[in-house]
Amino acid sequence: MKKGDEILFSIRPENVQFYESKATPFTVSTTLREIIYAGAIIKFICETPSGQRLIVQASGDRFSAVKEGDEMIIGWEAKHAIVLSA
Repeated sequence: MKKGDEILFSIRPENVQFYESKATPFTVSTTLREIIYAGAIIKFICETPSGQRLIVQASGDRFSAVKEGDEMIIGWEAKHAIVLSA
């Protein structure tokens, strides 16, 4: 595998985070499409410009101001990505 190769990978939703800016190399701009409240856990369904949907799982009150349609930057640490195919 070399830089620029297309890969398929997986990341658990709890390992994806929201960022204020593109703080790490592993971030992507998305649009928040759906918010699902499940007790203390909140699931955010985000969509990339290419139509790929990603799930971010979080807890706490700090997300009370976000709403569907908001632009969100999400990201992860490289160690949490599991390569499925290269």
